Amino acid sequence: MNRPLVEVQLANVATAAVIGYVGWGEHVVALGLAPVIAYVWAQSPNRLGAGLALFAYYAAISRGLPHGTAVFFGPEASPAWGWVFWLASSLFLALPWLILWPAQRRGYWWRVPLALLLVTLPPIGVFGWGNPLTAAGALYPAMG
Repeated sequence: MNRPLVEVQLANVATAAVIGYVGWGEHVVALGLAPVIAYVWAQSPNRLGAGLALFAYYAAISRGLPHGTAVFFGPEASPAWGWVFWLASSLFLALPWLILWPAQRRGYWWRVPLALLLVTLPPIGVFGWGNPLTAAGALYPAMG
């Protein structure tokens, strides 16, 4: 890999992590950033970069999962389970985006809705936190 490509990928991954962290933080208005993740995905220079960007996005969103898992399963549960669950769920949610990234740089009009559908419906949708469609529901609750 040449240096500019690595820098672009790092910038995309960092941008995706910031979108996940800020967009799904304390302020509901910041959820408006969530749909921007599709643009970051589309701007990724290659499939690996696209997958890493979405992995960073979902990992940033679910940053409280290791602690939440320990609370849910109780003190007798191993702390490692929380970390494994956090990483595995971020990976599962990023997989459809990784697979659907277009090498020919076209076909986004059907790939983005399909990726959103895949991360919304089971089995992957079971881990459906951070879905940009959920953000739309939170931002426009009276729209049905």
